[in-house]
Amino acid sequence: MARPLTTQTKLQLCDALLRIGSMNSAEGRQLYITELERQLQQPLEYPRHTEVRHDIYAFVNVCMEHQGALRRFFGIVKQFHPNSRPITDAERLLSVIEQPYLLADDADALAALISPVPQRQIRAIWADIPQCQRQPTPDWSDPQSVVERLQIVSGLVEDPRLLIQFATRLARVSDNLAADVVYQWIQRTSERLGLSPDPANPPRQFGGRAASTPAGSQHQHPPTATDATPEDRVETRPDPSAPDQWGASPRTTSGRQQPRPTRIWGGVPLRNPHFTGREELLSRLHTGLREHSKASVLPQTLHGYGGVGKTQLAIEYVYRYSDEYQLIWWINAEHQGDVLSALDDLGR
Repeated sequence: MARPLTTQTKLQLCDALLRIGSMNSAEGRQLYITELERQLQQPLEYPRHTEVRHDIYAFVNVCMEHQGALRRFFGIVKQFHPNSRPITDAERLLSVIEQPYLLADDADALAALISPVPQRQIRAIWADIPQCQRQPTPDWSDPQSVVERLQIVSGLVEDPRLLIQFATRLARVSDNLAADVVYQWIQRTSERLGLSPDPANPPRQFGGRAASTPAGSQHQHPPTATDATPEDRVETRPDPSAPDQWGASPRTTSGRQQPRPTRIWGGVPLRNPHFTGREELLSRLHTGLREHSKASVLPQTLHGYGGVGKTQLAIEYVYRYSDEYQLIWWINAEHQGDVLSALDDLGR
């Protein structure tokens, strides 16, 4: 392990082990542990507990002190349960922990960028990424825990772009100087992870350097059109002085940066990297929204049968024109409860 694991991650390993039926039995655990001690050629001394989860947690802790011990232990259990889905899931989790996407220096740098941001904003960023919502939450007071949990989620879904999505949202809630540093981190990390830039959004300049983002990543704000099936509805407010797609503030003729306006966004779906065509529809939608720019809420409706691509068109629109808006919020209008929930989130 590159560094000590946080409590949340060790508990996740414990829960993965608890899903293996025989691990809930003291006799079963002792059988596996005895075989592990034989293979390691040394006893594992740690405090034993009558409560199962506490006992497994103590066992995981002592395994962390012996390189490869937990991997060997999983191999032993697998011999007894060769087709067990829980042990397969536990091995996968361990692989993600042992081989994170980020180098140690990059992980530390991201944690340092998270540190000055209020915890409520970090929680909001986490909640805005669907894949994160389904995973155990980190210790919000510990930036290293946030980065570690983010790496685990990215590894489990096998999508390093989640790291870029999180960092992009982080830049939007940071001040100008910090945002530039975050975007430099995004560029460096994207290059190291081999993530290609998005051809529809070429690199822009910030802080004297060009930036690039991976294809399909949420490097802009949520869609800005409505779908009248109804599937999704979006309320947008244009902002002519809004930052560009990388969040860089507009510059005055004297070259000094103007203050970045507050940007509010939420519920952004992933962009479809294979979207093509429909240029005329996108242009008409853009024109329609601009012509009604004096309205506080800009209604535009996309008509058509289900499955013809209205939602994808709306998603594509926002990634192309999000730099023109200060407030964008995606609302799933299929059910009234979803609408109320989205509006409640917006109010927060």
